[in-house]
Amino acid sequence: VQAATPALAAEAYTAPETAGKTVEELIDEFRAEHALTEDNFELSYYNTVTGESYDFNETKMLYGASTYKLPLNLYYYEMENAGEIASDALMTQGGATLDLCHYLSIVESNNEISHALLYRIGTFVDYKEAMRKYFTMTDDEIDPKYYQDNYYCTRMMMDTLKVVWDGQKNYTELIDDLKIACPDAYFKTYIDVDETPIAHKYGSYNGAENDVGIIWAAQPFLLAVYTSGLSYGAGGNVDNAYADGQSAGSVICGQLAVLFKTYVEEQARLAQEQA
Repeated sequence: VQAATPALAAEAYTAPETAGKTVEELIDEFRAEHALTEDNFELSYYNTVTGESYDFNETKMLYGASTYKLPLNLYYYEMENAGEIASDALMTQGGATLDLCHYLSIVESNNEISHALLYRIGTFVDYKEAMRKYFTMTDDEIDPKYYQDNYYCTRMMMDTLKVVWDGQKNYTELIDDLKIACPDAYFKTYIDVDETPIAHKYGSYNGAENDVGIIWAAQPFLLAVYTSGLSYGAGGNVDNAYADGQSAGSVICGQLAVLFKTYVEEQARLAQEQA
């Protein structure tokens, strides 16, 4: 289930000064400012150039909402690349081809189509087992609730993003769809995607506001953010100035995208000076 695409936030966002600060310091400050805790927030980051990574609360199972459609569609793209299924194979009783299902699932975040892809794999548990091919987590690391509902964590999503990044020449259609999906919200809220392309899959359901994707900054990076039950105003997580129809979780995702973009571009500048 998904919400309608939110409107642009009322205010622009400028990241705090990142020079001389580590990722851990920046996120600690960001979390303190927005009252983000182990109960309502998790994050995974990976710089594809330097290999730098950072995680917070990354194995906690939170409601994934529509982010589950990223590994689900990746699963079928791998089948296509292996010659196990054709892009024009009929996937629904209504006659939707796999190619059309990809578009509807990723770009329009269509739930009925995505469920058809999911249950074509088998039972819900079969589907959950099938998705594990992309995850590095062991049985002991995975909370059993993973198998009970649409629960995921940012480490799982980061693992999936790395598969897409490392094999991107094989997933050009998937990446193109992710680039046009959900403009002006979540990671794309404050960033000009004509200058800095973003391929992302967001998710929104009953307080869960998430985004996972690739951001082509000066040093391209992968980012996965899950939030739960965030709110505006006094005692909340986001200032009311950023409201205007957009969820608090979407604003947090957007601000973090700007924060990491600013940070990696500072790192790229320093690397160029040293070179």
